[in-house]
Amino acid sequence: MRVFHRRSWWFAALVMGVALSPGGCDCDGSDGAGAGGGTEGGSGGGGATATGGAGGAGGAVDPALAWSWDFEEGEPGTAVPTAAGAVVDASGNGLDATASEGLRFVSGHLAGSTAIAFGGDAEGVSIDADRLNGAADVAKDESFRLEVGFRTDVHGQDGDAGAGVLVTHGLENGAGYRLSVVDGSLVFELSAGADVARARIEAPVADGRWHRALAVRDVEAGEIAISVDGQYVARAPDVTAGESIAPSAPVRVGSREGGAGFLGEIDVVRFARAAAVLPTASWERDVSTIFEANTDLVPGGGGTKYATARIPSIVRAPDGSLLAFAEGRVKDQCDFGDIDIVMKRSDDHGKTWSPIERVADFTWSKVGNPIPIVDEETGRIVLLTTREALDAATCNPPASGCGCEPLPDSRRVHVQTSDDSGVTWTDPKDIHESVLDPMWSSILVGPAHGIQLRHGPRAGALVAVARHRGSDGLPGGHVMMSEDSGETWSVADGATSDEVNVNESTVAELADGRLYFNTRHHLGADDVTPAERLAGLRGEAYLDDAVTFVGNPVFSRAPRFRGPVVEGSLLRWEGSSRFGDHPRVLFAYPAGEHGSSAGQRHDLRVYASHDETSTWARGRRVLGAWAAYTDLVDIGDGRVGLMHEAGSYYDAGANLGRFYQRVDFLRFGVEWLDDDTLAGWSFEPLAPGASFGEPVSSGGFGVALQPVGDVTLAPGRHHSAAAHFDGASRACAADSSGLFDFGSRDSFAIDIVFRTDAHQSGDAEGSGTLIGRTRVGTEPAWWIRVENGKVRFHVAACAGADSNCGVLPDSGLCDSLGTCENTSLLSNASVGPGIWHRVVVSRDAKAGLLLMDLDGDVVETPFTSNGILKNDLDVCLGAFGDGARAFEGDIDFVRMSLTD
Repeated sequence: MRVFHRRSWWFAALVMGVALSPGGCDCDGSDGAGAGGGTEGGSGGGGATATGGAGGAGGAVDPALAWSWDFEEGEPGTAVPTAAGAVVDASGNGLDATASEGLRFVSGHLAGSTAIAFGGDAEGVSIDADRLNGAADVAKDESFRLEVGFRTDVHGQDGDAGAGVLVTHGLENGAGYRLSVVDGSLVFELSAGADVARARIEAPVADGRWHRALAVRDVEAGEIAISVDGQYVARAPDVTAGESIAPSAPVRVGSREGGAGFLGEIDVVRFARAAAVLPTASWERDVSTIFEANTDLVPGGGGTKYATARIPSIVRAPDGSLLAFAEGRVKDQCDFGDIDIVMKRSDDHGKTWSPIERVADFTWSKVGNPIPIVDEETGRIVLLTTREALDAATCNPPASGCGCEPLPDSRRVHVQTSDDSGVTWTDPKDIHESVLDPMWSSILVGPAHGIQLRHGPRAGALVAVARHRGSDGLPGGHVMMSEDSGETWSVADGATSDEVNVNESTVAELADGRLYFNTRHHLGADDVTPAERLAGLRGEAYLDDAVTFVGNPVFSRAPRFRGPVVEGSLLRWEGSSRFGDHPRVLFAYPAGEHGSSAGQRHDLRVYASHDETSTWARGRRVLGAWAAYTDLVDIGDGRVGLMHEAGSYYDAGANLGRFYQRVDFLRFGVEWLDDDTLAGWSFEPLAPGASFGEPVSSGGFGVALQPVGDVTLAPGRHHSAAAHFDGASRACAADSSGLFDFGSRDSFAIDIVFRTDAHQSGDAEGSGTLIGRTRVGTEPAWWIRVENGKVRFHVAACAGADSNCGVLPDSGLCDSLGTCENTSLLSNASVGPGIWHRVVVSRDAKAGLLLMDLDGDVVETPFTSNGILKNDLDVCLGAFGDGARAFEGDIDFVRMSLTD
């Protein structure tokens, strides 16, 4: 173990990518390569953009911007320069600001960006009234908006006395405006000198994760409004209507005159002389079920129900409805058999779904791989499918297991269309010869949705991608195209590869008209070696705007996407002018790497590229449990839908897993993907002395803590609340979705703020657990506890490459894993009695390290295990799951994040 005796907050920020408040650190969400320049709203350095990205060289500057402070002047871990005007106005208007002493740069919201950490006192960034020369004032008939990116886990109590000011111009009973965190919520105030208009979002934001806040004065609507993360919205009448707002005062960021210092990080502050389109108040993350095994009746089937549905695809129709397609498998889950193309419709953005409809059915055939494409110019929906005739010898009756086989050379590609948003469909038409070069063989189309080109010389064309085997005998990919709304089809281009075994593929168009082609690198189960995993089981290629493959080699492996051999899906999300809504390319793909061939299909993640696929941020875990094939759709208003195969449970009688039980629809705000929080508990809605209840985590998954024993509330470290544990209590979060599971290559961080007068001696028996997923003697497991006046972080990772541990809830499979490796890391710094401390522990899988930062003192130790950190136990605060090693003291804040 290496010990760093320098009590250096900056070292921790550089090693772990975390932002530290006084007395500790706060984990940054982003990992992965920073976004490059050239794209509007990208997350590199450069000018502020109209679409609210975090910089991005070459981005189009919003002409309404008066100033934009993006805080990109230094590297994480360095001091913010205090020279006059050293904080640069990225709008180009010259309103450079000045920082006070003691501020420092930390990692920002998006990968590659920086933010400023504020210490909760009078320090801040400001520009004086003379230099402003009215640039922050607002005329009586003028709308404006403030855009702020920030993070804090305090300011949850004590009203104005405990408030944290994000940005202010004037006020204190005079004219001005202010955006601040008060009692854990975001508040926007506006006054012309008399009455004050006030809008407040009740949902707590003092939860330790990054937020994007938008505050607006809308003269035309006669209101002020605020929104957070494109999800929550609050409005209030504008009592300043008809009056100007012109205080003779500076603009201050991070504090106001005389107090209300902000404790946390601020990523960006922008002011523009224009209102903004506010989102519709909505959910952050929710899920519905579209198809379920043995539930939907086969039309005309005499009461027969589809055994299951597989191979999802989805589009938003011209009338705004969502059309979800799948293979309706009549007899069983097998890939060949009596299979129809089925569809359901949602008219409420994916909340509920219509009864099942059958769209394509050939007698005694498999119809599969639905690829819907929307022609936005004509309003037509085009549906590509593949039909294969079945061999009566193996399929009638069906052979045991999955022995049903198609007839040789019977695979044919078909097209059908709808001109009424999927209400009616034409009969399928065979286009096979048009989409497969006569020198090729073995076509496999899609699956997932196709696209319509928006740019370049072939704009308007409909495009889908496919796999073939070339005349050279190598696997390859090609692009199928229609330039007459699906009536006729041709092959735009194709290429083979000796590096990538091209298989099921997906495509997205980039901003410059190029196409990004992503494909499954297909291998048999026995061929998936550790070396193959490291190289990546995805392949990728690019085509120019004339739809011609480019590059040498054309196809290459994509190790950034780790996971099993399975389909993945792409979506270019076009974004909007709203703050934070810069365009992104999204890719959905499971990240599981252990288990049976089917069991590896778990840990569903969505990756985001902010620079047109040059780099990708770390994948956002959207579902830790079992999931396989996917498709993505833009729902509208900043939301995305993810249709995916789901539904695993353990059949104890058969001693096996039941996969492919459902097709679910997961909805989330795009901004949610930029955060890496699995769960955060800050207790801010609870007042000291109140009932603990069952506090629900931030992070979108809503995991409730269930108290065991007498867990109470106590005053927190900074106008906040804390959970008090009496040495005989705990609070536990049940996890049946794999949310808190960590695989062999998962990097993670756990951030805890605590204090205690106990656990200064007594070794293990006298220790107190802060958080853990364990019982005495459990392996695999992990825990963090105070022991002999120091903090110990312990992990027990167990070999389980072929085990479905964690994939199948409550299966007991985690109790019978192979060799386990136990590693402990002990802090160098001590835990002072009654003092608030912040500890961040992390695993950096790429570097092969465990790290701990206790109040700025960093230690590390090698950890190169290929084992997994999963079990069927709850995550518990205050004690082990069996009540052992109970903690006596207060816990103010806990945040768990998956950093890669």
